[in-house]
Amino acid sequence: MNWQGKLYRPHMLPAIVSEDVRAAIEGMPCTLRLASFIGLRCSDQTTVVGCHTKCGVGGGQGTKTTDLGIAAGCHLCHDLLDMRHHGWKQLERYPAGVIERVFHGVMETQAMLVQLGIIQVRGATILHVI
Repeated sequence: MNWQGKLYRPHMLPAIVSEDVRAAIEGMPCTLRLASFIGLRCSDQTTVVGCHTKCGVGGGQGTKTTDLGIAAGCHLCHDLLDMRHHGWKQLERYPAGVIERVFHGVMETQAMLVQLGIIQVRGATILHVI
């Protein structure tokens, strides 16, 4: 698509829901690692699920954001992200760090999904695989 001359409307971008993405994330390492900000350790890797960030396309009353903005998060980090754990108040001391950690968590999750073949980018070359 050529965006030249087109009006950009972020709220009109497509949001995706993918059971393959959500299933692949279960059991991944926690990429959010928010617990470390308040001196705690992440929950067991068996508790990892897809955590929707509060930014991105979609969202609103009764809806989730796109699965492209999802990060692999353990039970504790998911609770911190959704403000269900009392430690979230301590996270307010580090707003830039939390934003950066969530951003990196989404990018790490997407990289793992590319490595698994769940996300494919036409014409892309994978530079390195660890």
